[in-house]
This record gives sequence, structure tokens and C-alpha cells, in this order.
Amino acid sequence: GCGLVAAVWLSRVPISYLWRFMRPFVVILAITLFFQTISLPGDALFAVGPLTFTRPGLEQGALVVSRLALILLSGALLVVTTPAVAVTDAVAWYLRPFRRLGIPDGDLAMVTSLALRFIPVLMAEFEQLVKAQRARGVSLELRSPLRAGRALMPLMVPLFVLGFRRAEELADAMLSRCYQGTEGRTHYR
Repeated sequence: GCGLVAAVWLSRVPISYLWRFMRPFVVILAITLFFQTISLPGDALFAVGPLTFTRPGLEQGALVVSRLALILLSGALLVVTTPAVAVTDAVAWYLRPFRRLGIPDGDLAMVTSLALRFIPVLMAEFEQLVKAQRARGVSLELRSPLRAGRALMPLMVPLFVLGFRRAEELADAMLSRCYQGTEGRTHYR
């Protein structure tokens, strides 16, 4: 945790930018904490109907959620501070020994590169969808996990449709350019 704080400080990336990256995951983290708190047996903190919230569940949930948040923040910092080409080259270099086992290292590196390039595009489309829903008068309050889940459901379907449409356009573009995989390809440095 301290190393990540130091990395954020050294990178001089604005906290608001990292928060914008983390904000969509808050609901997932809250749901994870909720299910961890009710799923482990132990000393009951309180009960709501058939659900019993336990102290060991809360402790375990806090640990899991903090680890997930650190992983997400590390990924956000990597995406913000490192060029996609450098990440792709690193993935290809680390996967090169698996080439002997028949694992296509170059293709996996290409998939990683495409995924990294799609993150900002999907985030921008998510923000446009949120603005469109707010313009229609839909409340997107994230105060309670149940409300947040209900508010985000109308956004998920269009986001998936837009993501699949972009992936299909990219596949068509790669086919039209006769992309045959990474075998025998050169790299410009």
C-alpha cells in the first residue's frame, strides 16, 4: 500500500483522474464487501431479516476489498503512466519462453494492447451514457449499493453493445488489412 502511495506521488497523476478510473468499480467493491460480511460465520454484528452480518465477515470483506482496490489502482496507474506499446512489448517479452509450448505470445501481446487501448474508449462511452441518462432525468445516485446496482443496470447493456460494436469494427479493420498474426512481423522503435 505504501509503495503504491509513493508511486502515485512520484507519477504526479492527479488523484481526481485516478478516482475517475476507480469510480465505476465502487459498486463492485461494495457488493463484494456485502457478500463477504453475510457469508462468513462468527460473532453477529447485527441481523436484518434472514441476513446476519458478522465481525469475521466484515474483517475478511475489508481485506478482500482493500486488495481489490489496490489492484485496480495499480492497474489505473500503469495505464496512465506507461505507453501501451511498452506494455505490449513487456507482455510479449515475458511470454516469449512459452512459445516452445505452442502459446502464441505475439497474439496475446496484441490482445493486451487492444484491451489497454479500449479502456479509455469504454470509459468515455460510459461517461456519455451517464450524461445521456441524466439528461433523460434518470437518477444515478450511488448512496446505497442496491440503488447503485439498479441505477447502473440501464447503462450496462448499452455499454456492452457499444463495446461489441467497437470490437466488431476493429476485427473488420484487421481483416481488411490482411492481419495474419504476429509471426514474422517487425517492430518499429
